[in-house]
Amino acid sequence: MILSDNSLDHLLETGTEIGKSWMKGIAGDTEIALRFLPSAYTVELEAELNQLKEENTLLQQALAEADFERKRKQQYLEELKMKTQTKAEKAKEKLKKMRKTWSCPL
Repeated sequence: MILSDNSLDHLLETGTEIGKSWMKGIAGDTEIALRFLPSAYTVELEAELNQLKEENTLLQQALAEADFERKRKQQYLEELKMKTQTKAEKAKEKLKKMRKTWSCPL
């Protein structure tokens, strides 16, 4: 397969970065360049996929940590609310006792 200069220029313009540099290095043999261009593109895609997988793992860890922190804060607020209610109930009970003692005849 022999390509014209226009076809080679088109491949160089639309090819991947690795493919472009590799094709420029073997500019004399366009058939070999065309045969290996898809594999160079595949290598780039695999590298990008690995990078995205790593990024996804980091994001999932951050999400899990944020979720844990949110649950911990929610539990703390619930405990605080329970303590506040308990204190209010104790104060109410004490007030009732005081009223009963004041209202009893001597």
